[in-house]
Amino acid sequence: MRQIVRIKKEYLYFLAYGIFMMLAILSTSLYYQYYYGARYSLMLIGCMLLLIVGEVSNGGCLTIQKSVVFVLSVAIYILIVIANRNIIGTVALIPAFVYCGRNIEFSKISRYTLRLSVVLFVFVIVSSKLGVINSFVIQTASGRSREYLGFRYALYPSALLFNISAMILYEKQAKIRWIDITGLGLLNYWIYLKTNSRLSFCLTLLVIVIAAVEKIGIKKTNKRHFSLWVLQYSFIICAAVSAFVIYAYSSGAAWAGNLDSLLGNRVQYAAASLAQNGVSILGRRIEWVGFGLDPYGAVQNDVFAHYNYVDCMYIQVLQSYGILLAIVYIVLMTLCMKSLYKKGEYLIIIILSLIAFRNMIDDLSLYLYYNTFWLVLNKIITANKFRLKFELSSLSEGLARQVLGKVAGGA
Repeated sequence: MRQIVRIKKEYLYFLAYGIFMMLAILSTSLYYQYYYGARYSLMLIGCMLLLIVGEVSNGGCLTIQKSVVFVLSVAIYILIVIANRNIIGTVALIPAFVYCGRNIEFSKISRYTLRLSVVLFVFVIVSSKLGVINSFVIQTASGRSREYLGFRYALYPSALLFNISAMILYEKQAKIRWIDITGLGLLNYWIYLKTNSRLSFCLTLLVIVIAAVEKIGIKKTNKRHFSLWVLQYSFIICAAVSAFVIYAYSSGAAWAGNLDSLLGNRVQYAAASLAQNGVSILGRRIEWVGFGLDPYGAVQNDVFAHYNYVDCMYIQVLQSYGILLAIVYIVLMTLCMKSLYKKGEYLIIIILSLIAFRNMIDDLSLYLYYNTFWLVLNKIITANKFRLKFELSSLSEGLARQVLGKVAGGA
């Protein structure tokens, strides 16, 4: 009976998750025009209801651990809702998918996501090539063209490919084939030629290099090196480095100005946004103006005059979602990394470290459809559950010994 209930819950979870991923990925393409607005919100609410039904049908007793994690998930959801001024959204659903997927192996979710992402990735690009949807093209300042490939911004296909590459590396690890590595390398280069997304190209290429190293087995060991220990704190380090670079730029440091030029003025826009909008505990709604297209394929009005988009995810979360959520995010990801380190899951640590680094120059990892590794957070829930059971068991054993000792002494 329990097996049937578990299967039913997993089915509802993957149904909700699959619908969400399809809607979310297609919302980054020009297919979004067909369900933009209230229809999209209603479908997201439907995904949330499926998750709730799955939780209710699962039943089970209410444990301390489950209560604490549930309250924390709801609290994070409320903070996101307050920041977004909207009860539903792609970011708001992240804590729901993490919590409801706590008893499902991440590897199972990753395999499901990989296949779905690949299908949708190919579907959008082929649709643009066949003329089903438009493929917007712009000219950069250097004279190179950037093709959107049916997506609403040039960085979106490269961000999807980064996530796909990371999932392939995680799923296959040392068993990855050379044909897979070669295929990913060629596809990444083609996306780069079309979209001119240099930084995303380099990061995806780094994932592919790590895959090749896993394949060859260079210095393969299960020992915990100091470098891996440091990587546990990647999110803290990268957030601190981001803040320091922006501070140095605002102070007029020449090296920070040179770095800003190399990064396409990303530091400049982050510094300007902090000076203009500041930060707050619960965040504030900021109208970000960038080169992304609206659902109908039009560029925002006066984008060159009012461009203010901040690519650094740490700064964007700090401003849009507030100091409190920014701290919660960094703390949770660090706890997750420490839990993975104790379990010896070093490959996921390396992938998460790349995501932490990517966050310094790109905010797309904030979204579940570009960053499936959000769901690795369910490993914290599992780890805390076992630790809690151990601590309660030890506490009970200690109390029992004290009682028996007093009884024996009294006798």
